[in-house]
Amino acid sequence: MRLAIVTLAALSLAVAPSLGAQTLDPQTAKALAEAIRVIQDPALRQTAITKDRKAVEADRQVRALAGSEPVTQEFYQFAIDIFVDLMQSAGGDMKKITETLERAKSDPAAFAATLSPRNRERLKQLSTKVGERAR
Repeated sequence: MRLAIVTLAALSLAVAPSLGAQTLDPQTAKALAEAIRVIQDPALRQTAITKDRKAVEADRQVRALAGSEPVTQEFYQFAIDIFVDLMQSAGGDMKKITETLERAKSDPAAFAATLSPRNRERLKQLSTKVGERAR
């Protein structure tokens, strides 16, 4: 479940604040596309992370859990996919997404249950990778 919590932290620190509490209008869609581009590119992501102390800590936790650059990249791609799920389920309403992320902090299992079947399976696979590495 720690992986789910770190995923939430990465989402809330790396993506949600850059978009603000608004619906998915053209400007927001453009901001979302840019946020995704930054998160997918390790160099751009690292530059963005260094600008926010909370993002630095979230990234440190991601890297500690992942244990390697390929798994770190997989984790960030997974965070993007979860965010896309959130965008779809909330109809692009950033206020709803922010509220969902806040609720998820206190009950990550309930949040995980709301993910698409594909992303629930990916969460399980990432958790297994992280768990095997920790042994």
